Amino acid sequence: MPRLCFKWHELRPVTHLNQPLFTFPRVYSSSVRSVRFNGPKNNAITVLIDGTLVASSDIQVLANSSSCILFNHINGLSITGGIIDGQGTLLWNCKHSGKNYPIGARGLQINDGKDMKINGLSSINSQLFSIVMNRCQNVHMTRVNVLAASDSPNTDCIHMQQSSDVIILNSNIGNGDNCISIGPGTSNIIGSLGIESEEDGVHNITVKSFTFTGIQNRDSGVKVSEVTYEDIKGTSATEIAINFDCSPTNLCTGLNLIDIKLTSENLIAKASCKNAEGTTSGVVEPSS
Repeated sequence: MPRLCFKWHELRPVTHLNQPLFTFPRVYSSSVRSVRFNGPKNNAITVLIDGTLVASSDIQVLANSSSCILFNHINGLSITGGIIDGQGTLLWNCKHSGKNYPIGARGLQINDGKDMKINGLSSINSQLFSIVMNRCQNVHMTRVNVLAASDSPNTDCIHMQQSSDVIILNSNIGNGDNCISIGPGTSNIIGSLGIESEEDGVHNITVKSFTFTGIQNRDSGVKVSEVTYEDIKGTSATEIAINFDCSPTNLCTGLNLIDIKLTSENLIAKASCKNAEGTTSGVVEPSS
């Protein structure tokens, strides 16, 4: 079974980057197990994925792994280019059939990192969540493509928890679950909450210049405040394209909708707002 191994101190700076560079080979073995990079590492490092990293199609290979690629306690990490192919189709089919199956592995997971950049990375067909950030700060993601089948279960594209100051720009996201999901204890960022009745809040959210396709709205008992939706275009999988269904005891406040245009795939799109307060400007369709 091929394994990928190297030591941090053996990395050498690349002249034009002025920082250490690690390059994944152009095509990594389809039988690869999970790859883990452990810190602490406080010096900036660039990881260049030159081609496609392909997970095994055998769902048992990653059965005991939480993720295909894992970075722990690394500050100044920069991930550039490449494709991570989780080959999750077989596992999804097992879940749909009700057969016994492993939980599955996330595509890329980063724990306890600061000052990170992810640019031009694609993640396709992840068994579970595609990109996960736990306890991360100051993350800048651009030109990220995250895709999975529309019926793929529990395949959130980008999930953040206990993280702050995350920016996602010029990206293409589509799957069978949440496009962007936010766990408790997250601030200054976008998705889904309310798994538990009592969770840390989420605040200071700006969703700007995004295109969503075939999305579904979900109810939540979490208090939402000071959220701006700006320049949002897309289609909804349901008739209710905009749905603020807030708790009567935890009103949604400080909502700002700017230049929104959403349609429904087969029906005239509608908006529903319950226990929500905020403002609109520009063209907002559908209106409530």
